[in-house]
Amino acid sequence: MALHEGERGRQREVTFPLQEEREVCIHMEGEQLPYPDLAPVVERGFNMQVALDLFSFVYFSMELVIKVAALGLSGYNGSYLSNNWNKFDTTAVALGIHHINISVCMQDMVMILLDTLPMLVNVLVLYMFVMFIFAIVGVQLWAGKLRNRCFLGVDIPENSSGWLNPYYVSKYDERSPFICSYDHSNGMRRCHDVPPYIRDEETCSLAVPNHSSAANKFLVPGAAANACVNWNSYYNICRAGDHNPNMGVTSFDNIGHALIVLFQVVTLEGWTDILFFVMDAHSFWSFIFFMLVTIVSSNLS
Repeated sequence: MALHEGERGRQREVTFPLQEEREVCIHMEGEQLPYPDLAPVVERGFNMQVALDLFSFVYFSMELVIKVAALGLSGYNGSYLSNNWNKFDTTAVALGIHHINISVCMQDMVMILLDTLPMLVNVLVLYMFVMFIFAIVGVQLWAGKLRNRCFLGVDIPENSSGWLNPYYVSKYDERSPFICSYDHSNGMRRCHDVPPYIRDEETCSLAVPNHSSAANKFLVPGAAANACVNWNSYYNICRAGDHNPNMGVTSFDNIGHALIVLFQVVTLEGWTDILFFVMDAHSFWSFIFFMLVTIVSSNLS
């Protein structure tokens, strides 16, 4: 243990060894330590970092004083404090004073943190390896699944298909698309779950006049007779389209996009939307995968 001696009431600096050669800086105000004569004196030499901090503080302080003398402090348009950037400079100079006072001990703390980086790197490598395994599983299970959309069937009248979208688009567009499941899959959404067409706040239920269509099987209960044509009932073919949700970012089509999705899941920001997309396209039991991701990531982080 090393003690830097001084007069009583003055600040004393003590350094203690931490795990081999690590040291931590502790400031003690006005405290008399036992056996001060037995502690060797530690002399600090020239510190380049402290010198640079002092130079920067003096330089920017002089700049502040000159600008205030030339422009005036405040009270009118064009004064020093009327500019937001000048307010920022003033705050930076004020914080610089505090920074100079703590810079010596801060350097010791930074060195301790740098010594722990190798251990953090090992944890990070393990974390990325686990996330990579989850990404591979996601690609194997759901590659292309989030592009599933309900397209127009072959029973759509030729004179009506020109103005309709090729696949059903919800009122939220691709921000929250209607993702369907194939007939042989176990997803939670089918094309017959597409909501009915609404015109002028009226729910439509009729098929195209004089046209035999699958739409007659999905009449909406309570809709008025001869109200309007339920065009959405013709979106009855589920197949892969060209777009993934969220402008193509949310997908498991490749490892890169899968890792981006997993990163969003572990942050717990908007991950439930991704969960519901996958459950709609694949299976209700897909939630197990996302539960495992959140549990494992929380234990490793």
